[in-house]
Amino acid sequence: MKQWLNTSVTYGCMIRILLICIFIFLLFVSAIDVAFNIGGPHWTAVSATILTVVGIIIGLGQWLVPFPTDKLELTEISTSTSAISNKITFEQAFELLQKQEENYLKTSSNQETGTLIVSTSKENRGVTVYLLPRGEFFNCKSSKERENNKQIKRGTVTRVRFGPHLLFVARFRDLQLGRYNVWIGLGIDKPKSVIVQIDKGSVSELELDWKN
Repeated sequence: MKQWLNTSVTYGCMIRILLICIFIFLLFVSAIDVAFNIGGPHWTAVSATILTVVGIIIGLGQWLVPFPTDKLELTEISTSTSAISNKITFEQAFELLQKQEENYLKTSSNQETGTLIVSTSKENRGVTVYLLPRGEFFNCKSSKERENNKQIKRGTVTRVRFGPHLLFVARFRDLQLGRYNVWIGLGIDKPKSVIVQIDKGSVSELELDWKN
């Protein structure tokens, strides 16, 4: 009963209900006319004709006005989408991630920035990645100076799912244009770093030496 009450009402259902109500009303009026002979034989014949016509309309309505197929269509769409997502390759999944970041850049309030995606494997999930402008990186002579530098940025490797694939990446958004040094490892005075160029409105990709 509760499920029936929560079912949405469609135009097809409303039309059916309206036709049935009209048919019941005319049937009631005809019954009164026959019982009390209010309108005479002529009105009785007219009522019978009207009832027949309405009955035919109801019969046609059941055939011409189909029941809603929203749930069926949604199921088919969901199944189709799931099938497509399960067919994408790892490379296509990464392209979707890049597209997502490109869309972020287009809608960002600062259109002069870029994004960096540092990709890795599952084994490096949770690792912290560090980033500094190239000049600042070389000006800092020790790990402590780099870690206290106000321009340092940190990103943690997290997982992102696209279809059946899990991508493990660290993302740096809203980066100013220029060259950066990227590295991993805390407390290392001379860490192995990789240089990356960040351009306006673009998404850069980087693979680090995770054995550092």
